Amino acid sequence: MTALVAVMNKQAVALAADSAGTVQIPGKEQHKIYAMNKVFALSKSKPVGMMICGDSQFLGLPWESIIKQFRRKEKDRSLATIPEWRDSFLAYLGELTSGVDSKTRDQQFLYRYPAVLKSILAKLEQGGARPEEMGDQLEGGITARIEELNEENQIAEVSAEDIDEFVAKNLGSIEEAENQLFLDHGIEPLELEEARKPILRSLFERSLPNKRGVSEIVFAGFGEDDWFPSVFSIHVDGSTNGQVRHWVGTEAKVTREYGSEIAAFAQADIVWTLLRGIHPSLHSDLDQALQAAFGEHVPGMIGQLLEEHIEDTDTLREIVSKIVEIGGKAYQAIRGQSDQYCFDHHTMPVLASIQHLGKGELAQLAESLITTTSLKYRMAIDSQESVGGPVDVAVISKDEGFIWIQRKHYFELQQNPAFGRLEPEL
Repeated sequence: MTALVAVMNKQAVALAADSAGTVQIPGKEQHKIYAMNKVFALSKSKPVGMMICGDSQFLGLPWESIIKQFRRKEKDRSLATIPEWRDSFLAYLGELTSGVDSKTRDQQFLYRYPAVLKSILAKLEQGGARPEEMGDQLEGGITARIEELNEENQIAEVSAEDIDEFVAKNLGSIEEAENQLFLDHGIEPLELEEARKPILRSLFERSLPNKRGVSEIVFAGFGEDDWFPSVFSIHVDGSTNGQVRHWVGTEAKVTREYGSEIAAFAQADIVWTLLRGIHPSLHSDLDQALQAAFGEHVPGMIGQLLEEHIEDTDTLREIVSKIVEIGGKAYQAIRGQSDQYCFDHHTMPVLASIQHLGKGELAQLAESLITTTSLKYRMAIDSQESVGGPVDVAVISKDEGFIWIQRKHYFELQQNPAFGRLEPEL
């Protein structure tokens, strides 16, 4: 994991990111590295930048190389808005997909298909199914999982012929993965010729419910027509039929009426706590407890008391139903009041202060949010140190453009004087 943040007011947007990365070698433990570059100038002459998190590659190509090649290609270009920069970058990714061999494009789905099948078998086990029963229950498990996958955004479209072609090309790898999973769960090998196709269709056409293997790309700054900064992110996940698989992420922008914003990506809990005054996991637990109290526990206890005085079952059921309805309204009222309190006493004061920060102070705040997140995960015994390493910070303004405030290098600048001359291209 990682942590990225954009802090902006009407003057500028400050970008900050840690340097942590996770390397996963099959069959081995995860390995942490702390030298990842995640903040980039998207143009050396225009006020626009980029941050990345998630998968560090696109179809086997490093994002850092892709970004810098795009920057060289579009070095003299001027675009009106940040969404236009986003669309231009997506078009460039589309050009790259045409040069990628089918084996590389297929690899992402060959990896995800057995992962989905494994999750189905795991869920059947959790439900108490014994190995000898799983074969009979697998069809129902597959149907339920496909329904879950199909609730995600549709980002591509494939035909039955496309699925058949993919299976024909990769049948050996697919069957090997299936048989290994059956062996691991003590199940006799099953024929999944028809059952596997709906899973593959969902994987081809839908965005992923978890973000493993997905990159999030954050575009930030000013377009030629923009007076105020904005931030737009997209999730990118390989390609289908030559089209870049992507879906919309976060959108945040400063306007005349709303003079400041904070947008956080990946490990965003510290920023969320700053803006809401409560940690997101605690907020979620309290919310679930309130829902259970007003929707189940209180109506249930009242119903038990009323059973002693009301013999008519229909009347009792009607009363309990009314109590559940009243409890739902009470929950909504409490939730609304707590949200309003968080907004009035935490969100608004923070955003109001950010409106008046100078560019240097924006950078300091952005860096502090990343370092605080890093400290939290380093000190927490119950979580991995998933944020860490040097913090890169940049500020983008309409007039000065992209300015580095703090940037790590893998070499000594004094020993590489040529870098200063080459940097506009790097």
